[in-house]
Amino acid sequence: MPLNNNGLPSTLRKLSPILEHSRLIGSYFLVVVLCVIVGPFSTYQNLSLVGRIPYWAIIIGFCYAIAIFVLMVGKQLGWRKEPPTFMDNLIHSMVTGFFIAGFVYGVNLLVWGNIKALPSFPSYLGLTIPISLVISLIIHFMLPNDPQQPETVDASFFKRLPVHLGQDLYSLSVSDHYVEAITSKGSHMVLMRFGDALNEVETIKGVQLHRSHWIALNAVKNVDKRDGKLIVVLKNGTRYPVSRSRMQAVKQALNI
Repeated sequence: MPLNNNGLPSTLRKLSPILEHSRLIGSYFLVVVLCVIVGPFSTYQNLSLVGRIPYWAIIIGFCYAIAIFVLMVGKQLGWRKEPPTFMDNLIHSMVTGFFIAGFVYGVNLLVWGNIKALPSFPSYLGLTIPISLVISLIIHFMLPNDPQQPETVDASFFKRLPVHLGQDLYSLSVSDHYVEAITSKGSHMVLMRFGDALNEVETIKGVQLHRSHWIALNAVKNVDKRDGKLIVVLKNGTRYPVSRSRMQAVKQALNI
């Protein structure tokens, strides 16, 4: 799917708490120490110990940053599934490895300044793609859990739904005297007032888009902006308009 106007800033905002994750930082320092000691890419022969420390701190820092960025963009675009398959990790590693190879090649040109003494760019790719695969796996297993996972909520509302629909609620909508509840597994019409339904699901992180529509934040796939209007697209493909009166509250809830 195309990346919406707000997807990239949202992705960038998500990088901050990820980079603060203690295990991820610990693995970063471990990789830096190993590279300083081993001295790959001929750095052992060409740089002193004091020189290898900032060199690898910058290189590995960029590797982690670009790997996380590609991972988050892949999720935003729907390219990467959860849990990821081997092919997902391979594609992520190839994209990440390409950027890392370019960065390392450029840094080495600045450090040594002799292009004839450097390996070719394709030879860098042969090293950076396997390395980025390892980093991708490290990041995948060390990333904090997604804070927008389905939540356990007031059981009184879900007693109104068939058990097979589960509790992964996507949206509530008014339909005459009924409220249509949509979950990841289907939908059901409940005879009740919309306001009462909202009270019963207030423990779920969600936002009212319109006087007739409410959505759970973890169900949002994308946000389209057309002619000054917002359209919220859910994971099941359902599209809901945002009313002018609810615009500011929706933007705040979705970090737009």
